[in-house]
Amino acid sequence: MALLVSPSLACDWSTIKKVGNIYQYSKECNLAVGKLVRDSKLSQERTDKLNKALDLKDLALSKSDERIVLWRKTSYKLEDRLIKHDKYSSAKGWLLFGSGILTTILTGWAIGQAVR
Repeated sequence: MALLVSPSLACDWSTIKKVGNIYQYSKECNLAVGKLVRDSKLSQERTDKLNKALDLKDLALSKSDERIVLWRKTSYKLEDRLIKHDKYSSAKGWLLFGSGILTTILTGWAIGQAVR
């Protein structure tokens, strides 16, 4: 990242002197340091926001993956139910057909017994 300092904030960094525990420097250097600190804070805020956005993206992707897995499981279960339903409806059709034939035979037999 390039730090741009305007000419009015130009600072000769070699003029900074340390006297005891205190640093002494010119007004231009004070303004330049203030700008660097502000830019550093802004850069940190941007980094934090980008990290948060990345975390939210990762969360969205993981939730999307979970939904896909859940959808897949549900579709497999529904497919199994449809297969069972088709199997049992076919068996039910044959059972009804057989019971119709049996009813017809028994009805004929009952009428035959009643006519005698």
